[in-house]
Amino acid sequence: MLKLEKLSSLRLFGQLENTFHVRLLPRNLTDLTLSASKLSVDPMPELQRMLKLKSLCFYADSYTEEKMVCASGGFQQLERLRFWNLKNLKELDVIEGAMPKLQEFEVRSCKKLKVPTGLEHLKTIRIIKLRTMLIGFGKETQSLVDEKMPLVIVECDEMITNQGSQPSQKAGGIIGDGVAVLVN
Repeated sequence: MLKLEKLSSLRLFGQLENTFHVRLLPRNLTDLTLSASKLSVDPMPELQRMLKLKSLCFYADSYTEEKMVCASGGFQQLERLRFWNLKNLKELDVIEGAMPKLQEFEVRSCKKLKVPTGLEHLKTIRIIKLRTMLIGFGKETQSLVDEKMPLVIVECDEMITNQGSQPSQKAGGIIGDGVAVLVN
C-alpha cells in the first residue's frame, strides 16, 4: 500500500494483525476508517504518527480492549474522531497537547465508555455527538462542557437509561452558558 501515494481515504474492513503498522499505510492518508479489525493492542501510539490524518473512525469491533491513550503531540492534524460500537472500550485518555485541531468527537453505542479524561484539553472542539449512550454519560459530558468548555455543542440522540436499549425521553434546548443540547 505504501506505493499508493495519492490515496487520501482508506476504509479497512475485517480483522487486522494486532500490531498495527502505520509505516505500511500511504503517507498522504487524511481519512482512515477501521471496522471489524479486532485490534487488541491500542492503535493510537501508531496512528498518531500519521501526519496528515484529519478523520479517524473506529467502527464496530475495530478495537476490542478497554483503554486507548492519545499522547501529547499526537494527531496534530486530526479534526474528527469517531467511536461506534466499541463494546469493551471503557477509557479514553486525552493527554494535554494531543489532537490540537480536533473539532468533532462522536461516540455511538460504546456503552461501557466513561467520559474521556482530558477532554477539556481539546481547545478547538466545537461539537460532541452522542448516540445510543447511557444517560449518565450524556449528563457527565454536559456537566464537563458547562464547566470547562463553553463553546462546545453537545448533541444527544437515543440516550438509554441502563445497559439495555430503552431510549430516553426526547427533548432539546439551551442549557447554561449558551450551550445547546439537542436531543432527538
